[in-house]
Amino acid sequence: AMQQQQQQLQQQHEAVHGVPNTQHVGRLRGAFRGLKTYSAHLLGVACLGCLLVGIFSPTLIQRKIDAGVRSSIVWTSTSPSDTRVRFQGVTDPMDPQALFYNVTLWLYNVTNLEEMRMGGKPAVALVGPYRYLKLKGKIDVWFDGEGRVSSRDFQTYYDYPGGPLPGDADPDAPITTLNLALLGVVEAVHGAVGHDTARL
Repeated sequence: AMQQQQQQLQQQHEAVHGVPNTQHVGRLRGAFRGLKTYSAHLLGVACLGCLLVGIFSPTLIQRKIDAGVRSSIVWTSTSPSDTRVRFQGVTDPMDPQALFYNVTLWLYNVTNLEEMRMGGKPAVALVGPYRYLKLKGKIDVWFDGEGRVSSRDFQTYYDYPGGPLPGDADPDAPITTLNLALLGVVEAVHGAVGHDTARL
């Protein structure tokens, strides 16, 4: 009875699928084996790709980062405009990228000029503050093609917009101060010819 049932099932399967059941199972097994082999190959290729990306990708990323850092911190004739402005500055006060610095000065004012001219010691008073806006930059920039650059510093002082602030010194008031360059020359002359001979 069991054998007859198996034969009936086999006949029904053949009638529906047109092939014996054993052959169908064999074909399915072969297809699964092929799929396993294909999956293994695909997995191997994916692992190899991940390995190559892991080896070479950090190097490429690092190169890009290094190039970006170099372009922003090394000033060359081909540097981007923001790098040039950061190193060279802007000397045109009307330029929107011009960077002004607040400068506060105090000066020593000689109050006994006539006595000093007669040989007396100077009496000075501290006067200030004087406030200005300083614009600085580099001019006459020259690149030699070997990584070196030369330039001259440029500084301009501007009055505060709207005039001095409350408590500031009058910028138009006369100031009498010592001419240190002249004093250096006088001292040098005194040392060479003696104090009695060299008198102003």
